[in-house]
Amino acid sequence: MRTLTDGDGDLPRSSRARTGGPPNCSTDGTCSVREGLRLFCRNCQECWVDWCVSLGLAIVVAVVLKRIRPFERYIDEMTLKNERYPMMGSSTVPSAALPGIAIGLPLAVFGVQFWRKRDGNELHSAVIGCIYTVVLTWFITDSIKPLIGRPRPDFAARCFPDGVKRFGPDGNVQCTGDEAVVREGRLSFPSGHSALSFAGMSYLFFFLSERLLGKSTRERGGGLWWLVLALIPLAIATLVAMTRVENYRHHWDDCVVGSLIGIVMARTVYLMQRIWSEEKKGKGYETYRIYPDAHGSDREDAMTRELLLP
Repeated sequence: MRTLTDGDGDLPRSSRARTGGPPNCSTDGTCSVREGLRLFCRNCQECWVDWCVSLGLAIVVAVVLKRIRPFERYIDEMTLKNERYPMMGSSTVPSAALPGIAIGLPLAVFGVQFWRKRDGNELHSAVIGCIYTVVLTWFITDSIKPLIGRPRPDFAARCFPDGVKRFGPDGNVQCTGDEAVVREGRLSFPSGHSALSFAGMSYLFFFLSERLLGKSTRERGGGLWWLVLALIPLAIATLVAMTRVENYRHHWDDCVVGSLIGIVMARTVYLMQRIWSEEKKGKGYETYRIYPDAHGSDREDAMTRELLLP
């Protein structure tokens, strides 16, 4: 472990933390909640570009991609036979619940882990990684939807709400339903609900698996209960995907592809986060704890720093 020295170069700044014990941390290095949150905020400041990019992508999806007119593929009477399911009034899992499933549940678990370990570095890495996973997945799925323009299983009910089918001279459908409803009916592939739920829940699965698999059987307190615990997020995402088929909002292969997009994005971002964190530790400029000095000063020049390097 390396330490930064005070301005006079005689005494390591972290020596006070080792000898007298910092006010907010115990002798074993466990810090207070306040100290962990301070480190989390400092990491957020250092990674402000990442936060801005994720916010920018979310704005692009919400403002730009949602307004793109989907590709109107040719749909004749033969094709329409596969899209004659009734249009249900509401979804089992509404779109408003997706942020809570994809981001809210993982953040709650990250918060519990932070309360146990008080590690602001781990909290920041988990939060920014999960948010990036969901935002990137949202961007990818909503970019593909209008390009493919696949009709939903209930497209006939959207296109002909009065039940009277109309086709043009070329055999293509001539929809009489509400334009916004028909437009939404051409955004079946891939399933956004499946992709977003699997993105957040897969990231949480990797987070839990790494921490549970890293312990011995004795530390886990048993054999396979940890596997059941780690698989709960994937079970939730699977149920969300199944409801999309049940509600006639998507074909089964829409949900399969959406789920795969979410899983791949979660795994990619999670691995990149680990590589990025290890590089920062190796360079010795990110992973550290900040302790107030003996006088309780919060000024930057009066802080005690301890770099946590191998």
